Parts: sequence; C-alpha cells; structure tokens
Amino acid sequence: MLDHRYCAPPDCDLSCVLCSVNSMEDLFHLFFQCFFAQSCWNALGFSWDTSLSMDSMMIQAKSLYQGQCFMENFLYGAWNI
Repeated sequence: MLDHRYCAPPDCDLSCVLCSVNSMEDLFHLFFQCFFAQSCWNALGFSWDTSLSMDSMMIQAKSLYQGQCFMENFLYGAWNI
C-alpha cells in the first residue's frame, strides 16, 4: 500500500512477508500466489488457476468448488488472509 501511494521509503523492502519467494507484495500475490494464501484456500477447498483473468478465475473456482456457500466461504477466506 505504501508503494501504491508513493509513500514507501527508498530502503523499504516491498517483498511479501508471508512467504519466502521475495515476490513484490501486490494484491494478486497476497490473495492468490502467496504460499500462505494458497494453503488457506486449499484448506477451504478452493483451487485457483492464476493464469486466467480474475472473472474467469472466479467462474472456474465456483464450478470446481465441492462445498456449499461458495461466496460466503470465499469472503471468509479473503477476510482471513
């Protein structure tokens, strides 16, 4: 968020603090590519194809989801990540 608002100090490390990949922490990484986020989604029964657009990701994940209440569980996962 600091980088997005152009407020990050020059020596600020913008890599993800939840995984050891040294990937820049943006929203897509935080919610879908980070190992921590992936383990959370797997625990809830979600699988994401990150090569798709966000709309297509949601459609595909919903079609593959085995549980009930897809949207409620998606929001629960996103909130907790």
